[in-house]
Amino acid sequence: DPLLILSVPRLTAQPGEERRHYAENEIQKLLTHVNDPEERCLVLLGAHAGLRSGEVCRLQWPDVQLTEDKLTVQGRTVPKGSQLDEALRAWARKHGGLLAEGQVFPYKDTYAVNHSLHRLCKRAGVPYQPFTALRSSYALRLWQTTHDPRVMIERLGIGSLKAVEAYARMTTQG
Repeated sequence: DPLLILSVPRLTAQPGEERRHYAENEIQKLLTHVNDPEERCLVLLGAHAGLRSGEVCRLQWPDVQLTEDKLTVQGRTVPKGSQLDEALRAWARKHGGLLAEGQVFPYKDTYAVNHSLHRLCKRAGVPYQPFTALRSSYALRLWQTTHDPRVMIERLGIGSLKAVEAYARMTTQG
């Protein structure tokens, strides 16, 4: 069996500990270099709402709830905050306003989301990290402000405390 010669990789850190994230100044730099409301929404959905790239791809206009201060994403409720709400309203104006229907973004897959973020990073002079790094930035900030695993699980839609523990360790490491 040729697979017998393979060795198991040794983990240098606990799963989740080496999560990459954008620093707050990098997020602000990205936001100053956006070209349109679509890019602004993309950054804020990761950095201020903690959405996954797949969730961004599947987001429908009814989920955005333009008349309320929350998003509904795969059964969980996520507060929008004023910056994200303003960006989503600007994007909605280009798509029928309150009557907008269908998918919020034209992204066919997570590759397209990351490609859009890569172009923005290049333009802004920010080292590229995948969209998950925006989500990790949000999660890290959420942990630092709440220290509440239940809030983390509810807002991020994660299924275990292991992921929450990783963010707790990240805050104590630096």
